[in-house]
Amino acid sequence: MRSSILITSIGGIRGRDLALKLKRGLKGTKVFTGDKNFQENMEFFSDGFFQLKDTNQNKKYISHLLKIVKEKKIQLIIPGSDDEAILMSKYKKKIFKAGSKVSIVDYKVLKKFKDKFNTYKELTQNKIFNIYWEKIRSASELKIKIKKKLSSIDSVVIKPVYSRGGRDITIVENKNIKTKNFNDNKEIAVSKKNFLNKYIKIYKGKFPLIMMEKLKGPPYDVDILSWKGKLIKCVVRKRIGFQGINGNVILKDNKKFINYIKKIVKCFNLSWLYDCDLMLDKKNNPVIIELNPRISGSISSSLSAGIPLFSDLLKLSKEKFSSIKSSKIKSSKIVKSFYNSVL
Repeated sequence: MRSSILITSIGGIRGRDLALKLKRGLKGTKVFTGDKNFQENMEFFSDGFFQLKDTNQNKKYISHLLKIVKEKKIQLIIPGSDDEAILMSKYKKKIFKAGSKVSIVDYKVLKKFKDKFNTYKELTQNKIFNIYWEKIRSASELKIKIKKKLSSIDSVVIKPVYSRGGRDITIVENKNIKTKNFNDNKEIAVSKKNFLNKYIKIYKGKFPLIMMEKLKGPPYDVDILSWKGKLIKCVVRKRIGFQGINGNVILKDNKKFINYIKKIVKCFNLSWLYDCDLMLDKKNNPVIIELNPRISGSISSSLSAGIPLFSDLLKLSKEKFSSIKSSKIKSSKIVKSFYNSVL
């Protein structure tokens, strides 16, 4: 019997590119797609499309999902958004009884990823997150702490405990600089004076915050395939262009990165396929900035490089560990746009 998988949050051109790569790469597997918004012509990119309920409608979403699992005999669900991953983790046993596995760890672990304070706290306790950071609970505390910290270092980064996609991140510099916008205006860099006089207002209603030392870019995206706390495969991609929209550099195997990822996988006892964002400290050591409870939208670049992550994920779901081959990258490889298969 042919395997059947369902991948969710597949909207937009990025989703079409990913769906098409899956359909072409997973021979003998039916690839179904889903999104809360209707996606025109998605039937050309997958074996079937389902318009899913909004995750805010918890019971309706799960009820509809169970119906799809039973009707299409789905064997593996790959959530494409944080909200879906967290919701599915709550109902993982119910989905399994309907006939499908879900590529996520348990709910109590996923909750930590959503809260950067809990994530950083556990990583710090396990000596994996070895930089300055602290939790800020109010605007008055932020004013005091930022003045104190910037008397000893050049810059800090401010971001909400609950955020994603680089939203509401501010780099505060001790020196006078012209305000700069990055990442489609989701991130800004400002002087201490401008932040305290003006930009601190953007965090009204968004406390608690994290204040941490500024790390060196560009960011690295890491695809992590693991099982019960053991790393099976990871692909490290250095971004070209601010978000990697114009391509990614897929690095050759780097022992420093791989050993660091092994510690993260062991710390959270990870299984399945995840996305991790890294930057570098002053000594050029990798430092985690975010661990996402789902695949990365930029995973398409790894697939373009010929790394069969979804084929490996399917084998993992069937516990065929010995059939997963290593994908060593002998030299740095530049992969162009996410969207080259649909343009």
